[in-house]
Amino acid sequence: MRQKVALMAGVVFLVLVLLAMLAPVIAPFDPIQQFRQDGLSALGEPLPPNAHFWLGTDGVGRDLLSRLLYGGRVSLGIGIIASVISVMLAL
Repeated sequence: MRQKVALMAGVVFLVLVLLAMLAPVIAPFDPIQQFRQDGLSALGEPLPPNAHFWLGTDGVGRDLLSRLLYGGRVSLGIGIIASVISVMLAL
C-alpha cells in the first residue's frame, strides 16, 4: 500500500484483464462484422471516432473497439501460456 505507482499499475492491469475477459458482454459489435455502408465514408475511408463507433472503424468497416477488446483476450492467453511454459522449463 506504500507504493502508489505499483498499486495503480495493478489496478490498471486488473481493469484490462476484466475488459478482455468480458469482451463478449462489453463489445458493442462482433469483431469480424463489416459495416460496408455505415462503417466507411462516402470515399470508402475508415471513419474517425464517433457516437456509433467509439474508436472508429478500420479499412473494411469493422469496429475498432470490439476488435481491441477481443484482441486483448488473445494477448492475455498467449502471455499466460508463455509464462506457464517458462515456469515449467525452469523447474
